[in-house]
Amino acid sequence: MKSLLQDLKADTSFLAFEYHRTGIICNGLDSMVRIFYSPSLFDKQIDLYRMFKTYNPVITPSFNDQTISQLRSSGNMRLVRNEEIVHAISSYWNIKNKLVRISERLDNRIDFSGEYNIKIFRREYSEKAYQSGNPENSDTYIPPDAKLMTHDLNTLTEYANIQARLNGSLKIYRKLLQEMNVRGIKLIELLEKHYHI
Repeated sequence: MKSLLQDLKADTSFLAFEYHRTGIICNGLDSMVRIFYSPSLFDKQIDLYRMFKTYNPVITPSFNDQTISQLRSSGNMRLVRNEEIVHAISSYWNIKNKLVRISERLDNRIDFSGEYNIKIFRREYSEKAYQSGNPENSDTYIPPDAKLMTHDLNTLTEYANIQARLNGSLKIYRKLLQEMNVRGIKLIELLEKHYHI
């Protein structure tokens, strides 16, 4: 139970961080999609490059589930006699599995989106920051001559649709992060109370 408690504390710390991080990305993607749908999108190409560079999502869920896995696979769950704790562990495990599945779907959508990124954004514009001799601005610097690779509105609208769908999946992922965090905190409280640890 001490080992499980340690795992849960590490998980809930990660879940809170990931929820905050992906919230920033969601807001950024919302703004980027709005610009792509806007009639003035070609006036905001530098903004689009900056958003693309800043809000390009990477999803890396990392959970400490070794203790729960051992409890379940070895049959030692029967040693946990408190029904409320057994239910809380199962509930936590189930939401974790859902979160892993949605993260896999999200990764596929990120990969699909990446196929369009290379048709729309010139990598040299985001790389110029490192060549500008001003590394402290490398995260936000985009050269003033940055232009999208295409002006075809159908292609750009299609890209906006893909990004909007990706952002929808990211919002589902965030909802599951929050739900898993709530269940994890509840389980921590139950373990601390019942086992006095």
